Formats: sequence, structure tokens, C-alpha cells
Amino acid sequence: MSIYFIRQGTDGHVKIGFATNAAKRLDQLQTGHSEVLSIIRLLEGTKEDEVRLHQRFGELRLTGEWFKFSDAMLTEDFGLTELEIPPVRRARRSNFDTTGWDPEEILHYQLITAVGGREALARRLRVAPWELTRWEPHRHRIRLRKRYWSALIVMLHEIGRHDITYDVLAEYRTPYAARSKQFWPEHKQGMKRRDREFEAQKRAEAEQDWLARNGPEAAWWPISTTPQSE
Repeated sequence: MSIYFIRQGTDGHVKIGFATNAAKRLDQLQTGHSEVLSIIRLLEGTKEDEVRLHQRFGELRLTGEWFKFSDAMLTEDFGLTELEIPPVRRARRSNFDTTGWDPEEILHYQLITAVGGREALARRLRVAPWELTRWEPHRHRIRLRKRYWSALIVMLHEIGRHDITYDVLAEYRTPYAARSKQFWPEHKQGMKRRDREFEAQKRAEAEQDWLARNGPEAAWWPISTTPQSE
């Protein structure tokens, strides 16, 4: 018997539930969600323990068993035995289409989700969530900036993922030129400059949107619409 913490995407809400087979339960829940669901923590426990955890995060409850994410969901000791998160094979990808994704993008998505999502990593580093990943024209996906690899590896090791090292991430690295050629077969003068302008605009918009929804007092990074350079 296990208690699972299942998260929507890398920045979404978390479901705290009870199941005899967490992997099967994940597959059932995935059917009704457009975002990828991932188990971010698995504990040995009973229905009573599940109720206790619901009460623990009661102030974050959205509806039913869904809660806003909290770092404590990953780090707090609840007095329960940690279980290994089972590998999940997604045979059907009707609601998680990775067509056009390169191996680096898929790996980064899975690893960032494993540590609790982009916001959890951003809070650890005290930076805005959108500073962690690159914005690329026509590619609204996750590719962690190289300067943050070490922090991700540390967090992965804390949850028992010792198989991920700097060399592993480097092996999956996709050169900028290779990514660009997928959309611009012929080299165009000023392409990288336009990419930077696009990135600056998107980061400024992301910050303004976040502040409008959460308020400046909720930010854990120095507020500025000027993005960091690569």
C-alpha cells in the first residue's frame, strides 16, 4: 500500500492519494489530463496516513485530493518509509506528444519533473522560473540552461537518482546550430540576435504575468523585466 504525490507537468498542482499500485493509478489519471502526470514522491502508508497528509497540506487544497505544490511535499519527513518510484512506460502518447522533441528536451522534462518541477528548482536557486530554461522560437518546451545543471544533479541525488551526472547531461546536449537548423534549413544572418530578442520579450511577459497573478510580495527573486544573458 502506498501514498503517492502526482504532479501535473513541471509547474502544476499535486494530487496526494492512496493506491495499491501507484504506476497503474498514474496511468488511469493520465487518461483525463492533457499535461504529463508524474510521481514525484512515493511513501509506504495507509488510508489514515493519506488523511493525515491531506490535513497537513489543508491550506493548499484546491479540490478533492488536489493541492498547490509545496517544497515540503518533497523534503518533509512524514515518518513514513520512502518507496522507489517505479519506471512508467507510456505506450499511448495521445495526450503527450513528443513529436519533434529531441532526446535532450525529453530528458530535461523528466528530470525537472522528478525534483518537483521547474518552480521547485527555481526556489532552490532563488531565481525566476523562466530563467532556468531557454525560450526558442516555435519550441515552447523545456531545455535547462547549462549553468543550472549542477543544482539539478544535487536535487536528483537527494531523492536517490545517482544515475544522473554532469557527463550524462552533456551526452544528451544538442548544439544550438543543430536545433536552429530544424526550423531554418538555410543559415540566416542575425538569426541568433532575433532569438535573443524573442527570448527577452517572452521573459518580460512571463514575469509580468506571474506578478499580476501572485503579487510582487510573493516573488523570491529580484524583480526585473531584464532577462539574464545566456
